[in-house]
Amino acid sequence: RGVQLVIDVYVNHLPGTDPFWLRQCFDSVRADPAAAVYDAGCVPGDLNGTRQAALEHGDNEYYCFVDGDDLIEPGAVHLCERYLAEHPECQFVRTREVMIDEIGRERQTPHPPAVLSLEALCAHPAAAHHLVVTRKSFIEEARPLLDRHRLHWDWIVAAFAFKRGNGVLLPWVGYRWRQHGRQWSRSVEAAQAIGAIAADLREALL
Repeated sequence: RGVQLVIDVYVNHLPGTDPFWLRQCFDSVRADPAAAVYDAGCVPGDLNGTRQAALEHGDNEYYCFVDGDDLIEPGAVHLCERYLAEHPECQFVRTREVMIDEIGRERQTPHPPAVLSLEALCAHPAAAHHLVVTRKSFIEEARPLLDRHRLHWDWIVAAFAFKRGNGVLLPWVGYRWRQHGRQWSRSVEAAQAIGAIAADLREALL
């Protein structure tokens, strides 16, 4: 059948993102027939505000974020759309991912656990990384934590969605995560932010 549910896809990128990588990212998303694409480019120092402004665009039921130095697999959003349309009880879906290097070559892939758990989702953003498509209605429920933290909105919203309903790990690769030396996730600030969010998620949901 044709695409019946369009998913809002927000491409999030920091200042200084390699323009070639960013173009590759946009091309990979725009090629998907189920994706309504929006540029969620970052205003320096205001990642939270950038995400909030992005989410005001698009009026579809589901959404996802894609980092501007990463890629989605051809048709991945469409496959997520099909699953969600056929399983209305499902609140969010997550795919597996492949790590790539700076020029796009595949690296060894750490496979996520086959079974999702709330404990894992509250512990670390890796449990909600990859291509994660979530129902937008959970954004308002998670608003107190979203307003408190600048980063990892997809992680926070996915944890709230899993607490309230059903989340599914799809068995195929939908996301290509680029590894490079300029990744914010390698910084001390990132580790501190993850610890603070994890503590708030445990308090709110466990």
